[in-house]
Amino acid sequence: MRIAYLNFEKGWRGGERQTLLMAHGMAERGHQVSVLVRAGEPLSHRLDAGRVRIIAARNRLHLLYCLFRYRKYFDVWHAQTANTLTLLSVMRPFIQGMLAFTRRTAFSLYRSRGIQWFQRWKTRRKWRRIQAFAAISSAAAQAPLTLGFHPVVIPSAIDYVAMNHQRVQPIRAQLPEGARVLGTCAALTREKDPLTLIQAMHFLQQKYPNFVFLHFGAEGEMSEQARQLVKELGLESVYRFMGFNPHIEDVYRLLDVFVLSSRMEALGSSLLDAFLYEVPTVATDAGGMPDIVSVERGWLCPVGDAQAIADACEAILTHPEQAQEKVQTALRWVRQEHGVEQMLDRYEQFYTQHVS
Repeated sequence: MRIAYLNFEKGWRGGERQTLLMAHGMAERGHQVSVLVRAGEPLSHRLDAGRVRIIAARNRLHLLYCLFRYRKYFDVWHAQTANTLTLLSVMRPFIQGMLAFTRRTAFSLYRSRGIQWFQRWKTRRKWRRIQAFAAISSAAAQAPLTLGFHPVVIPSAIDYVAMNHQRVQPIRAQLPEGARVLGTCAALTREKDPLTLIQAMHFLQQKYPNFVFLHFGAEGEMSEQARQLVKELGLESVYRFMGFNPHIEDVYRLLDVFVLSSRMEALGSSLLDAFLYEVPTVATDAGGMPDIVSVERGWLCPVGDAQAIADACEAILTHPEQAQEKVQTALRWVRQEHGVEQMLDRYEQFYTQHVS
């Protein structure tokens, strides 16, 4: 089968990692795989040119040219992001082969009430051109269901990466001796709700002062407010903004607790990382996260409830034996449900059902 994956995002997040795992995995299974990416971005550098063909486009116009050039070649065109699906939809009259899409977000389709009817029409029109529709969680599938589509739920996969001591040691050297380490991996954006997380660490400090919190993630529209709140609460020595880390897998080895305070999350792949690297996990009950963080595997808190997050973190720090029971349950579960081979099996079946 000749498969083209499309991911034109900047940076490196969960969707890019899934594209990488799918491309390499399908190539190893004997399929001819090409990946259309944005030139110069992390995904283009991490793809193995010995296993897959990399088609790097400089901009959207160049990407459209690539789509037209290879319009008759692929059996499957798989859009990994909404913006590449839009381009595929535009080019559909010229492209041969089956169109597939994986929805990786749980955002509402209707951001502006005044033009809901237009958004509904535009989205339905685009999605009607998909022959194979997948979503990474029940939360990500909810919006398509409201428009009459029935995507197949195929959860994201997680792959173990050995620790690189040379990358970890500089961060470890910055940590206070004897302090417990908490952290998150989340961009400073509104849907990740960093302000609630900062407030939670303020509450925790009043009961458990000997810790440091490491916030890894890209800048966003909440960056300035987040830094200002840290200053107002006097948390400068406790709450540290670490920026974007392209090798985030190494970071989990430093953590005693992982926290995710999102208001909206289709799946929360960083939670899967925490499970795999055996870190006790606290998360909010937003989007698809309750499907991951059950009471047996972690601590689930109401969205926006800083006190509940602080209490859960305190429980982990003061009762490590109970935390380890959940950690081991989470590790067994993530290996069974979110392995790369399981995901590849599901996508192979997904393609086969729709390719004529």
